[in-house]
Formats: sequence, C-alpha cells, structure tokens
Amino acid sequence: MGTTVSSTSSPEPDDTATNAERLLAFLDQKPLRLTNMLKLTRIINDSTSEEKLQLFRAGVVRRLCEMIADCGSVDRGQRVDSGTDVEKRRRTQRRNSSIFMAHKGVGYGRGSTRSRWDIERTVEERLAREEHLIWLLNAMTAYIYCASPDFTDDDYLRFMERNPVHVGPPVVKEIGESAIIALLEYHLNNDSVFDVSEHMELYQALLETAAAMSVVPALVPYLVRPQHNDSKSIAKDLVLRFSSTMSSYPNAFKGQMGSPDFRLIDFIARIERYSEVLISAARRYERDLPAEQRVRTAVVRPRTTHSEVSLSRRSLGDLNDMRIEECADIALLYGRALKHLQMQTYRFIGDYGKLVVPFSFKKEVRNMNPFSPSLKERTRRIAKELASMPNTLPLNASNSIFVCVDEGRCDIVKVLISGPDDTPYQNGLFEFDVFFPTSYPFSPPKCA
Repeated sequence: MGTTVSSTSSPEPDDTATNAERLLAFLDQKPLRLTNMLKLTRIINDSTSEEKLQLFRAGVVRRLCEMIADCGSVDRGQRVDSGTDVEKRRRTQRRNSSIFMAHKGVGYGRGSTRSRWDIERTVEERLAREEHLIWLLNAMTAYIYCASPDFTDDDYLRFMERNPVHVGPPVVKEIGESAIIALLEYHLNNDSVFDVSEHMELYQALLETAAAMSVVPALVPYLVRPQHNDSKSIAKDLVLRFSSTMSSYPNAFKGQMGSPDFRLIDFIARIERYSEVLISAARRYERDLPAEQRVRTAVVRPRTTHSEVSLSRRSLGDLNDMRIEECADIALLYGRALKHLQMQTYRFIGDYGKLVVPFSFKKEVRNMNPFSPSLKERTRRIAKELASMPNTLPLNASNSIFVCVDEGRCDIVKVLISGPDDTPYQNGLFEFDVFFPTSYPFSPPKCA
C-alpha cells in the first residue's frame, strides 16, 4: 500500500519549488505515497519554528487537518465547537430532509438486486485509509513538537522556553478544533485489547500526537475539557482507562502465554509514558483553576486476586458504618462495594492437576494441555478478551455479572449473573461454567 506508484494526475513536485509547495504537492497526490510522506515528515521536523510558521501560513497545517478528518471519517459536525445549537438543528433538518428525498419507494432499491459489495476491496481501502491516517498524524506531531517524540526525559517541559512561534493562537485554534480530538475520543473509548493489538500503529500515532499537543499549554484545554455534555476528558479519563486496560493484559496472564509478545509489551510501555505526560500536563493546567472548574480524574481500580479478596472483606464491613444518605444513590453504593470483586482469580486446579471445584467440563480440562506451543495464539486471544472485560461488564443493583478465572489457566472461567429486574429471573443468582475449546476463536466457548 505504501509503495503505490502515483498516477499521471499526481506528478512529482518540482525540485525548484519552495518547501511549502513541495509539501502541498505531496499531500495532493492520489494516493499518498509512503516515500513522499516520510520526506514530508522529515522536512517538517527539520524546519525551524519560523519555517514551520511559514508552512502554516501556506496552508500545510490546514491541509493536514482536512486530510486527517477525511481519513478518520470524521464529519465536520463531530469536531470541537462546530457551531451553535441553531446551526446544529439546521444541519440535522437538512440531513433528514435529504435522506427523506433519497429514500423513495418500497425498500429504497435501485438497479440490480445482486450485491456488488467487494469485501476484499473494502478491507484494502480501510487499511489504506488507516495507513494514510498514521502518516498524517506523524506529520502533525512533527509540526507541533518533533517526529517520534521520546518523552523519557524532561526536555519537553522546556519546550515553551524556546519561544516557538509556530504554535501561536491561530495554529492552536486550527489544531484544537480539528478532527484530532474527535478521533482520540472515539478510539480511546475502545476497550478491546484484541482490537487495539491489531491496530497498534494507529493508536501509537494518535497518542503521540496527543502527548505532543500537551507540550503546548494553549492546546491542553482541548485535551482536558470534555467537548460535549456526553463526552469524557481525554487527558483525565479516557487515556487513564485505556492505559489501565492495556496494562492489565500482560500483568494478569503473563504466566500462561509462554514467550511474551515483545511488540505489544513495548507498545504498552509507550502508552503508559504518554499517559503520564498527558496527566501531568492536565495537572499543571488545572493548578491555578478553582476546584469547581477542575475535571474529575478517573479512578482506575486494580484487579484483585483471591488472596486480596479475603482482605477486602474488611472494607465491606466498613460500608456498614456508611449511611445511605452519604451516597448519591444506591447504585453508587452498590458499585463501590462490589467493583473490586467483579473480575478476580481463584485456584481451580490443585497440586496434582485435578480440579478442586465443581466444573462442568472436567473431561475437556483433563484432556488438553493449555501450554502446548500450538495453542499459544489461542491463549493470547483469550487473555486479550478477558483483559477487556472489567470495563464492559454490567454492575448495578438490577443486573450484574461477576467473572472468576483460574489462577493458572485463563481458559477455565466461572461466571455469576444476577437476574435482571422485571424478569422471571429477578433476585436470582445464576452460576455458569465457561470453557474455551482448542478451536477458539473459530468455535464459541462452551457454557453450562
């Protein structure tokens, strides 16, 4: 994809052109070319602050923002401060009226009834758009701060002391109101470790850009303040939860996966570093703000093991001293009391390899060696799915799900479900045994 030869309608830029003209010519090529995008990022990175300002005035940054929105499939209505409520209603009315005009007749059908959807082409186009988005984000990071920022030392804290003229108010407005914030919010809400591991380059590029933005104090408010009433803070909520979810994967199941996935471990280490940079920037920004104007930091609870559960019973006793009136509602009290028990581990298999608890799939457990090299990828897939669960399981007084995994094997699971209100199962507790067969994920888990 990255080595696609440009068409005749996208000629190579003239060597006598200015840097801005060359960069715009690179961005106008259809499709984008890897070699030219690497040149573009290098030229931006090697430019002085004054030269970067000239690139902004020539429209390079605006073009990058437009292409990021296009490759990220972000509608202008999803971007920051995209207009007043009246304008938003007008856009919605126009959109609804156009949809009504387009959808005429029974079934809204046109032409042949034979499907013309080419799934292979769709997947290729999606991968190409993702690759282009990574290149564009890398170029934006190079403009704001530098290409491939490290953040292992404190040099980035002295960035503003150099008086960088290329991140003045017009630039801050252009970048802050671009699609980058919407993309961060959308992708950081993804709590699937497996899905993230399949798109690590994209997530790394996004978080590199966010960390680079946090170096500029004027851009930090865009990362701290929720953009809409139903949004969450990127720096103080989404990044923390995302980092915690990713970190739980190797820590919880590291003894079951054989050789570690060094690429994923390196990615997680980078995510943790970017998370620290972002939360530090948020704290510096809110230092002088009144307490009522500060954004609440997300509380991420570590997963408990069986040895910790016995200790936690003491904390459950402390809740007896807590008056119900002190809690906003009963649901909040319920969550506080039981959140640490929702995902835990327990020793299901004894010293001689026999199950010490009742389990419906004893025969399958006994006949399978989970540490076989041929099952390594299966074990990693199960571990990724389980690492994603703490953020997705329901926990409320009406309906909750609790999961307990064997300490030595992540393919042996027990699940406890409380019956939902207004159903025949209300006030009931239902225990299920779950076992992942050798053919997983091509075959569903067994449940009894």
